[in-house]
Amino acid sequence: MKGINGIKYNGIERRRYPRFNVIASVICSLVDREDRLETTTADNISLGGICAIVSEEIVKANRLFLSILFPNGGGHIYTEARVVWAKEIPVYFDTKLNYEVGLEFVDISEEDRQKISRYIENNLTG
Repeated sequence: MKGINGIKYNGIERRRYPRFNVIASVICSLVDREDRLETTTADNISLGGICAIVSEEIVKANRLFLSILFPNGGGHIYTEARVVWAKEIPVYFDTKLNYEVGLEFVDISEEDRQKISRYIENNLTG
């Protein structure tokens, strides 16, 4: 099966775009709470969205501003995203919970979408 830009993808995927593992730095804030920033990391990314870990529960359909910095000179993108799912995950060194959230890009420039594509193409193919 072909993925984006001819990248071979053999996994089972029901999403519009296949996801690729990545460890990227993400700064996020709720659209209606721009004063409250959280720095976190991403688990995976696609041209349509990103999966991130956050410390507070975020309600499905909430919108977030995201600033994503890829490692190894992969670039920096800014986008708005919508929470499409969230689940609790344990933190093994603490008693609190973190939350894994699936975020769909809702306002992303074509230039930033191309940065994601180039990053995947240059760093995540094998």
